Parts: sequence; structure tokens; C-alpha cells
Amino acid sequence: MDNWVADIKARGWARAISLMLDAIEPLGALGAQALYVAQPAMSVFGLGETIRGLASALETPQGIAELRAALEESPDNHPPSEQDEQ
Repeated sequence: MDNWVADIKARGWARAISLMLDAIEPLGALGAQALYVAQPAMSVFGLGETIRGLASALETPQGIAELRAALEESPDNHPPSEQDEQ
């Protein structure tokens, strides 16, 4: 999970993915299937591994919780503090 989460963070998508998780959490398995369908097309843009990892995480509630925690971690592997957010 670390490689594609780092890719999401490097692209500046962490907040957007976190918001998306809030919106689609009840439909996580359905969202995972949609991402699996989109994966071949996204591979053209170099996003195949990222999309596959995201889809895999969305399949279960545990995967969603782990993804949310990984996205919220700062690069130094500690949870963000209030000072980091300012």
C-alpha cells in the first residue's frame, strides 16, 4: 500500500482522496469495481498501479480505514499536528 499512497501524496491528491472516501465509504465495494474497470485506461497515463491499489483498499471497511490512516500520516510517519495544518 505504501508505494501508491506515496504516489497519491506526491501528486497532491491526499485531501481529495480523503474527501472521496467520506463520500463513497458506504459504497466502497461498488467504487472498487468501477476503479478495476477504469484501471486499464488509467494505465495509459501511468496510474494503473495507483488505481489498482486504491480499488483494492476500497473493497473492505478495513481497507478504507487503513487507507484513511495512511493518507492522514505526515511524511515523517507521524500523525499531523495542528501546527502542520497551519
